[in-house]
Amino acid sequence: MRSPLSLAESTIIIEPGSYYLRIGRASETSPKKLPHCIARLVKNPDHGGSGVFQVNTSGGIDRTTDHVTGKEETWKQVNDTVAGLFEQTKHLRDFEDQISICCEEPNDSDPNATHLFTETSKTYPDQDYLVFTEALAVANNPAYYFSWPLSNGFFRPGVNPSILLQDLEDIWLCGLEKHVGASKANLPSYRAILVIGDVYKRNEIRFLTDLLLTRLRFGRVFVHQAGVCSTYGVGLPTACVVNVGDQKTSVCCVEDGVAHPDTRVSVSVGRNDVLRLFQRLLSSAKVEQEFTTPESQIREDCRSADLEYMRTYLQNAEEASSELLSRLAAVEHSESADDEPSCWVAAPLVLGRNKKHVVTVRTHVLTVLSANLMPFFHIPSKANKQKSPFNFQQSSLHSSQPDDPFDDLYVSMTTRERRRRHAGQNAAAGDQNGPDGADPVDTERAEVEGNEGPSNTSVIPQQQEEEKRFDSLADAVWWSICQCAKLITCQAFTEIVNPSASAPAVTVPITNAAAEEMRRRLLSCILLIGGGANGVGGECLQKWLGTQLTKLAKESVVSSGSQAGKSDTPPLAEVISQPDHPDLAWFGARLLLTTESISDLWITPTEWRRFGSRALREKAPFIW
Repeated sequence: MRSPLSLAESTIIIEPGSYYLRIGRASETSPKKLPHCIARLVKNPDHGGSGVFQVNTSGGIDRTTDHVTGKEETWKQVNDTVAGLFEQTKHLRDFEDQISICCEEPNDSDPNATHLFTETSKTYPDQDYLVFTEALAVANNPAYYFSWPLSNGFFRPGVNPSILLQDLEDIWLCGLEKHVGASKANLPSYRAILVIGDVYKRNEIRFLTDLLLTRLRFGRVFVHQAGVCSTYGVGLPTACVVNVGDQKTSVCCVEDGVAHPDTRVSVSVGRNDVLRLFQRLLSSAKVEQEFTTPESQIREDCRSADLEYMRTYLQNAEEASSELLSRLAAVEHSESADDEPSCWVAAPLVLGRNKKHVVTVRTHVLTVLSANLMPFFHIPSKANKQKSPFNFQQSSLHSSQPDDPFDDLYVSMTTRERRRRHAGQNAAAGDQNGPDGADPVDTERAEVEGNEGPSNTSVIPQQQEEEKRFDSLADAVWWSICQCAKLITCQAFTEIVNPSASAPAVTVPITNAAAEEMRRRLLSCILLIGGGANGVGGECLQKWLGTQLTKLAKESVVSSGSQAGKSDTPPLAEVISQPDHPDLAWFGARLLLTTESISDLWITPTEWRRFGSRALREKAPFIW
């Protein structure tokens, strides 16, 4: 029997994301957060590498729509909403200049200017590829092909899965050897916990599991969902989990450690949209002073600013905004207007690609808050290549795996065939009944009914789910909560058995009390996690979700009360965030080692070679 400390030391938790790879031992308190990218040396110099942002923004929301530039009407609504959420900013809602470039600084004033995107001509012939921050350094180098294997939580579209798996293998192996301290030769003695998204594609999970067991040769692998792991991290059995990532935001309802498939939705909106919005605002910013660099060049550099530098600037601006809001609140409580601080925050920003220069950008605090809320406040239906920005969890009947022939699709098809054959046999044997007229016992029918496949009890069929649209993130969260409540209504039945043996059992449906109770429980426990849920942007999103969901719940209660002739007290929505644990899903995966059932759920290489996806279907602790 291995000790818990020894088991944690030999267990590695891997959470792959579109932007960050979170990886580390289970014995550590926090993971290593590394840019999930790779740059390969181009063997044919005539075909240069691709830019850092050309492949990282594919799919999902159209980045050139009003969602990014910001309609004046929608932008004003967001400003008014933010002013209502933060009491100390009510008197700041009327302002003209949102953002301005006030002065130019020496190039060495920003430490990030010396190591990001600077290797535009230098190559490393002894290395076929570079990963993590080293790959970012050569992202603009035409001698390298730069790419992100994942996009919007899934495999990058339009790329052969074999190429993506090779990229993932090289990235993960480098992370294991350099940052975790586990060499490839010793990986058979390690266990791996793979944390996947709440909305997933079964073939991609099969590829990732095969990568860990066959190519990296881990001794055992355990797969679980990020939403469920986050509930373990905070100790909540039931919650509605909103995971705000870099390129997508997923929503799912977890009940007693199980995420219902019909409540899962992924929206192609995330932190990257906030950066894009800031970039478009910066391109029209006011230039206040004379620069050594021409103003036209500055505006051109603003339009083509690297998102990594924008990310650093936005983090600094958000930290300054958080401090400013605290000072404004203190001044408001002191009722003294003499010491009222300025409503502007300033932070350095690196511009230019070849010849870099640093400028100081002054941004209104309401602009910082509104830009963090705008992508989630309004989600346009228009998307790149006519692709919907909403992804729902496909049922197992719609995504059968070739290495699992006895899955739900097989059970459904064989059950249907048996019923058809049974109906024909009944018609042919109608004249062969006994003299007393009694039908012979149909053992096959009894077997079919006893081994009935999964019934189609989904509240909304898959075809309708794919056509579902949401105007905002709050609408998606409300839909997920209502879906979970409807599932409870469909499943909540009690069977009353009559004492008389000859009388049939009576099935009585429970009233909507169970559904209302589930809706109240979920509204009172909305868990906001992910990298986009931190800082003042996460605080703004937290307050807005709480206000909007309370409003939607009140409208629902008023509507149902008017139809039933009664009025109930509307529930209040409570959004919980964990700013001290930005990697809550990874942190919750550590606690899985303390559960008793995990010892029976590890997948070994032998089981994987023999059963394939069947091992995932039978051993995964979620509805496969």
